[in-house]
Amino acid sequence: EDAGFDERSRGKLAHKAVELLRPSGDNQSDARRAAALAFGEFPELRALPQEHTRKLHAQVEEMLGWLLAQAELRPHLGRSGSELSILTADDACLRPDMLAFTPSGPVVLEFKTGQASPEHAKQLRAYLALAQQIAAGQGQPNPAQGYLVYLDRRVVEPIAPPPLGAQKGGPA
Repeated sequence: EDAGFDERSRGKLAHKAVELLRPSGDNQSDARRAAALAFGEFPELRALPQEHTRKLHAQVEEMLGWLLAQAELRPHLGRSGSELSILTADDACLRPDMLAFTPSGPVVLEFKTGQASPEHAKQLRAYLALAQQIAAGQGQPNPAQGYLVYLDRRVVEPIAPPPLGAQKGGPA
């Protein structure tokens, strides 16, 4: 691994590519476009050896292609609501990777690269609790749906929200 571009940077690149993904029905072209746009946002990649850059680009395209093929996630990709900052009543700032308010309830997607951790589900449950509180405040009592998406491992883990009111510090 190049010292100028570590696993954390790789994760940021993958997140940016997901954020820039705009499904059109042509998964391969959509993945290629989003990867190219994301690479343009990381000028430090130009300093990497060309072979490393090609390999990284292929990895990101493969992640995106897999993501686009996930039927339960696809309707939520390419919508606004990426990396929104939400201030809680106790002044914490939460930033779910993707948050959509749908007629059937809020949907939160949290994208991860690398290894799984129990903290990931805990983080997503906090986002789900907050999304449910926001929706309930708008007269939408439907439960939130959460998906922990491991891009490297190609795994989608549905995560159940905590019971409404179980999370302290709702939205401000």
